[in-house]
Amino acid sequence: MSRYLLNHQYSLMLTSSCTLHCSNCSTMNYQGKFNTIGKDLDVKTLDKIIKKFDSLKLKVDQLTLIGGEPTIHPYMKDILELLSSNRGKFFNRLKVITNGLFFNSKFIDLIDSDIDEIKISIYPSTKVIRRSLEDSFLIDHLRKKTHVWFQEQDKFYDYGVERDDLEYNRKLNWERCWLKKFCRTITVDGIYRCSVMYNDRVEICPMESQEQVIKYCEQKESYDHCESCPFPPVERKWKSTKSLQDQILINKSVEFINNWGK
Repeated sequence: MSRYLLNHQYSLMLTSSCTLHCSNCSTMNYQGKFNTIGKDLDVKTLDKIIKKFDSLKLKVDQLTLIGGEPTIHPYMKDILELLSSNRGKFFNRLKVITNGLFFNSKFIDLIDSDIDEIKISIYPSTKVIRRSLEDSFLIDHLRKKTHVWFQEQDKFYDYGVERDDLEYNRKLNWERCWLKKFCRTITVDGIYRCSVMYNDRVEICPMESQEQVIKYCEQKESYDHCESCPFPPVERKWKSTKSLQDQILINKSVEFINNWGK
């Protein structure tokens, strides 16, 4: 049986802990059936996931490390080393999504570990991080090693809450949903087609055969959960629930960025 390439983006949640306190964050404030706060993906579990993919002769095109804030995972170095040794077998390209607040010497050294892309999420209170990076020696250093880009965001979806100006049903929810293209989530128990299904722990693909996984992940029609997932939901303006605490870390991050390389 040949190894099958699963296209699109597949995510691994390393940790639900975060350096920011964003209101309506889908991880920290999600009101679904399950709460993932405080749970980290350990190296042994990641190894089980990799071996499961190998046994089914599957690999993903792009693997994205998410959180919470993935860079604060206590064993980030070990995770990156394990992933690096399985490049080409488990995945082709590796991406990290970060808020940029945990840039320090230890993390900068890890960029050598075959990270192909770093997306830095920028919120209203962290725009100073982007300005500091773009004027720093650090961004030049990072871009010699990997592709770094910024995505500014000033709103979060309030999942499950309908807008007054839209009609919702299973078909429309599916057609309008962009999550189906990007947010497949890998766990040791199987794969969830999107982050909402992951948060609600519904319609998992248990990865019992290659054929089953391919059919589930590449399905072109809506899933049962789409019926009760209005999309797009209401959007809420970004705000922090602990702005003073966040600002202390933002200031430390800016100081590190400004002083790096001097």
